[in-house]
Amino acid sequence: KAPEDEIIELHKKIMLTHKSTRERLDYYGEIYKKIFSITGKPKSILDIGAGLNPLSFIFMNIKNVKYHANELTDEDCNFLNDYFKLMKIDGIAIKTDLLKENNFPKVDVCFIFKVFDSLEGMKWGSSKRLLDSIDANFIVVSFPKKTLSGKPLSTKRLTWFMKLAKNFTEFEIENEIFYIIKQN
Repeated sequence: KAPEDEIIELHKKIMLTHKSTRERLDYYGEIYKKIFSITGKPKSILDIGAGLNPLSFIFMNIKNVKYHANELTDEDCNFLNDYFKLMKIDGIAIKTDLLKENNFPKVDVCFIFKVFDSLEGMKWGSSKRLLDSIDANFIVVSFPKKTLSGKPLSTKRLTWFMKLAKNFTEFEIENEIFYIIKQN
């Protein structure tokens, strides 16, 4: 029930505690504007490896959305479920091990932000299996523009992804590159 500017400031403070949302914080409006200009405004979202990204819902400028978030730990899921309830968002966070078989709900848009690089590091080929298990009109995948060691991410390193993603649009922000894949 606080004024909107106070709610936004509180969201920003929380999002500053997580590396990926901190790096995206100044760009969220631009990111969602670009994504939704291609996908249209979704009625359902799947956020895989969500982290604190569901808190960016306030920058999406959409309403009446079913938000499905998947995270690895009970603690993260509990936090997100409390957040959805507090903010009156029709959302649910489910504990998910992405290296195992998963059944995801059919959605309009699926976000997979900065997940594939580490997933492939744990088990080669797991990203293809994950992509094959998603039933979405659009899948938005992102990669950091720099590796954990601080070196620029080479396009050569993304060759495997380019073979999987045939029909896509891409855009960049300062530290991240996004691919919007239209599913057939």
